[in-house]
Amino acid sequence: MTFEHASRAGVAQSSNSFAINFNGKRIKEYFPTDYNVNSASLSLDAVIGKNTINFIGTGTSDSLGQGIDNVALKRDAYCGVEDVIVNGGFEQGHNLGHGWSIFANGKIPGWIAADNQI
Repeated sequence: MTFEHASRAGVAQSSNSFAINFNGKRIKEYFPTDYNVNSASLSLDAVIGKNTINFIGTGTSDSLGQGIDNVALKRDAYCGVEDVIVNGGFEQGHNLGHGWSIFANGKIPGWIAADNQI
């Protein structure tokens, strides 16, 4: 899996930490120290059937925090290389041209927000 993440300019880094769970298990924690767009890559071993990736804000609960974009999950060379993430760039189903917002579940195709904060 690859993705990009960045801390919001002017927001304390204590608001920007986050973790990733895969199929219910914590696999990585991030504690950003800058405001640059950073690229990340993780190897995941999927199971047959449904697999779930969760991005979880672990910093200060203030409705701010880390931005996530361009999420991609590609199968290995034995199964094909197409991206299996739906709407990983968040271009479909909403308009963020006006800044950050909160969207109800189902408003961003391919994504579910456990706390409705996307």
